[in-house]
Amino acid sequence: MCYYTHSKGPNYYPNSFNGPEVTPDGFKDHPYPVVGDVDRHDDSNDDNFTQPRLFWEKALNAAERQELCENIADNLVDCYPPIIERVLTLFGKVKPEFRTGVERELENAKKERYERIKNGEVIAADGKH
Repeated sequence: MCYYTHSKGPNYYPNSFNGPEVTPDGFKDHPYPVVGDVDRHDDSNDDNFTQPRLFWEKALNAAERQELCENIADNLVDCYPPIIERVLTLFGKVKPEFRTGVERELENAKKERYERIKNGEVIAADGKH
């Protein structure tokens, strides 16, 4: 859910930086007719994992799964550890192999980053030099 907070903090929930939280009845819009009634709906029980699980299992072959894990790890390597753990938890809900694949590639990305720093290479924010 996105909020318009006009601040420098995150404007979405959930987040890892103590930003806005859900207040179910605090800021409820009044329903209004369009074609029928428009109102908020609780999506906290939605199934957010079946579709990505099917994508992992049916659409991707082994090489594509590996590449997906590598690409995600290359982007996660600079994130704060609590955010990494949070996203890994979500990947595990999609498919445990997805989580372990990203974890493995994340360790490889960290080792590669360490070697590049050790060798005196300048690392830009995007991991390139």
